[in-house]
Amino acid sequence: MPSSKQIDQPPVWAQRFLWWFCKEELYEDIEGDLYEYYSRRLQARGRQVANIMYVVDVLRLLKPYVVKNEKLKSYLNPIAMIHNNFKSSLRSVLKNRLTTSLNVIGLATGMASFLLIYLWINDELTFDQFHEKSHRIYRVSNSFESSSESFSQAPSGPALGSQLPLIVAQIESGVRVGRNSSQIQVGDKNFFETNMRLADSTFFDIFDFKLLKGNPEKALSSTHSVVITERIAKKYFGEEDPIGQQMLMDGEHSMFVTAVAANPPKNSQLDFDFIIPMQFLRDVWGSTNMDNIWIGGWFHTYLLAAEGAKMIDLEEKVNDVVWEYSGGLQDTLEVKYSYFLQPLEDIHLKSQLRYDHSNNGSMELVYAFGTVGLIVLLLACINYMNLATANSISRAKEIGVRKVNGAYRGHLIWQFLTESLLLVTMATATALVTVHLLLPGFQDFTGKIFDNYFNLKFVILVSALTLTVSLLAGVYPAFVLSSFKSTSVLKGNFRSSIKGNWVRKALIVFQFVATVALLIFIFTVQSQLTFMANKDLGMKTDEILRINFRGLQEVRDNFDVLKNELLSSPNITAVSGHRRAYPVAGLSNGITLVENGDGEMVSSSLYHMWVDPDYAATFDMEIVAGRFYSRNFPADSLQSVVVNEAAVRTFGWTSVQDAIGKRFGQGDRQRSVVGVVKDFHFEGLRKNVEALRILPLRGARYDQITIRANLRQQEQVIAHLENSWQKVLPNVPLEYTFMNEDIKDQYRLEEGFKSVFIIFSVISIIIACLGLFGLATFAAQQRVKEIGIRKVLGASVTTLLQTVSRDFVILVVIALLIASPLAYFVMESWLAEFAYRIAVPWWAFLASGALSLVIAMLAISYQSLKASFGSPISSIRDE
Repeated sequence: MPSSKQIDQPPVWAQRFLWWFCKEELYEDIEGDLYEYYSRRLQARGRQVANIMYVVDVLRLLKPYVVKNEKLKSYLNPIAMIHNNFKSSLRSVLKNRLTTSLNVIGLATGMASFLLIYLWINDELTFDQFHEKSHRIYRVSNSFESSSESFSQAPSGPALGSQLPLIVAQIESGVRVGRNSSQIQVGDKNFFETNMRLADSTFFDIFDFKLLKGNPEKALSSTHSVVITERIAKKYFGEEDPIGQQMLMDGEHSMFVTAVAANPPKNSQLDFDFIIPMQFLRDVWGSTNMDNIWIGGWFHTYLLAAEGAKMIDLEEKVNDVVWEYSGGLQDTLEVKYSYFLQPLEDIHLKSQLRYDHSNNGSMELVYAFGTVGLIVLLLACINYMNLATANSISRAKEIGVRKVNGAYRGHLIWQFLTESLLLVTMATATALVTVHLLLPGFQDFTGKIFDNYFNLKFVILVSALTLTVSLLAGVYPAFVLSSFKSTSVLKGNFRSSIKGNWVRKALIVFQFVATVALLIFIFTVQSQLTFMANKDLGMKTDEILRINFRGLQEVRDNFDVLKNELLSSPNITAVSGHRRAYPVAGLSNGITLVENGDGEMVSSSLYHMWVDPDYAATFDMEIVAGRFYSRNFPADSLQSVVVNEAAVRTFGWTSVQDAIGKRFGQGDRQRSVVGVVKDFHFEGLRKNVEALRILPLRGARYDQITIRANLRQQEQVIAHLENSWQKVLPNVPLEYTFMNEDIKDQYRLEEGFKSVFIIFSVISIIIACLGLFGLATFAAQQRVKEIGIRKVLGASVTTLLQTVSRDFVILVVIALLIASPLAYFVMESWLAEFAYRIAVPWWAFLASGALSLVIAMLAISYQSLKASFGSPISSIRDE
């Protein structure tokens, strides 16, 4: 037992701890050595440093061969083994730098891709979940049926939002939300604003949009109040306090800022810059009776259900109430509305209704991206397996020596799993750096914002991912490498098993199945997008320019003057004013009576637009029967209607000529068909062209202007437009778009779908090439003696290259045969969403197979040529 502490002695508790665990036969020598080290440090560096270093030396002696307590030794053995495994793994990683680099790059690429896709998917799945009451918020949508058509739509009658909370006890509150766009002027700042919402005063009671300034209970309580977002406050008022400030809307309505809201999160279906009270619609725009209108599609209506209320019971009560108040009217109109509730959290990914939110996503896309993320991660793991087994020959003797020295297979398995964990940890660190660097570009690419993504949930995911990938990628190589026979290895008779070869080949086939399938997806999606871009839409679109002035009265009053100014340019051939008639991204619809093929008046809800007589000429529409509107027929504005060919089919008219004279409406509102236009696409190519009535505008009730111009002279056209606008309407902002660009924007989801697949297909190809490189290395090492003998016997380099490469070509062909039916099934399902589509192109399969073969040959050519050009004598002798 050590003596009590003296002045120049180390800490007594450390000496006593050493005495407690150290074997008696070793204690005296160890204590003397430690005391000698302590004395030197005491003189050189002082007592504090000497004491600390003495404690460290004692703790470092906690090793199984020093400890006398058997129970303590049992605890120290695994720790020592882990420590030893880590050191061995680190030496191996540093020694095989090429293999380590390939492994880390492949795994980091796969993990970074997986994490980026996770961020996108997590954002999609958490849409609207930031609202505290989101689990109790439902949107009331409806299905409409008439004798001629049926469809489902997101908006409902305005009475539902105001009356249902008063009638149904299980509904705590309701809010109606509509869209609006207006001209806003503050001082000399004058802009058209499109991201405006109309909402009831209960908006901030139901939804948790944060107000930075203002009282949420009073923010929308008065007719001329307006709530703006933080970005709008800075846009119009800078650093000045916006509360109480005046904003002039549409040049005539004074609105006063009552609150400033934080910018809505990107993962919210209700994006907005302005909120105008629903009271404004009643008091200023004259919609005083809307609270009693139960049917139709006006606003999106959200209900806050009471705690414990069941959705199926609420749906039944909603339908009962609406039928009680509007059943007679529905019978009179010969239509039927059926209402259903949609949970707020489901709308973004599971709702594709007519007049739904433009930022809705798709659950199918979530599944697709999730599958791609898992595939890329699996490819990276497979790449690690192949490279690890390809490096097996160089490590075979190491394993043999370890086994001769007493290492059990279990020890070796833990050794290789530790090595896998070390490599994956390095790859994880690289992946996190990569994600951080790529995130700004990824946000721009996806249009999402991933603020504060590095949270506890993300840390848990990364930790779980690291462990999972370590096991997934490391188990197979660990079991393969640890199974080598020490006697065979040390005698130089090592060969991998036939079973092992088949496993590696199966992994390569899986890699190329994924690669070939992704290539087929890319070619098919690109072909469909090209088809949609080039398909005849039934009208000229490449020379159309649209001005959206949102019905501003000043523009309506000066339309004729502006039109004459525009037509003074030889590059502008036609100008048309219209209302809700821009044939991109859908039109509005309404109920009317129509004479069917049997001469009966039936009720129908069909699309409609209001146009002037120049509309058909501006869009170069083909009149297939009768005529279009003309200023030579003044009665057209009250008595005529023009329809499309789809209306002829829908209402059972025998031909386009038979449509002329057919009746729409009744009484003072009755009209007769005077013309039929060739079908044109006004809802994109996902849907069939449906029945449409084209109505003449009475008076200058335009909200948009369309110009046909020679856009090959685009600079001159735009310059003339801007000069004419400034001359006639100097106080109104000018906003214009090109129709071709607007049409292209309809397919942004498909374009994004294609871009993502291109990116991750390239990644999968890179990873697959790394895997092929590993397998080619393994194969070349296995066949060194064979290649040497063949060269001695006169085989050419070309013959040797074919010999080494033949197996890989077969693997790619097998992958093509497996991937083709899978890709065909998936692409057929995707194309089925389009009413107008291509067949899955046969050449996509040939191109994908050919490209995969080329990629495979490039990946394996290095190792094959290296083996072919090597010295046959050295190969035979070394073997």
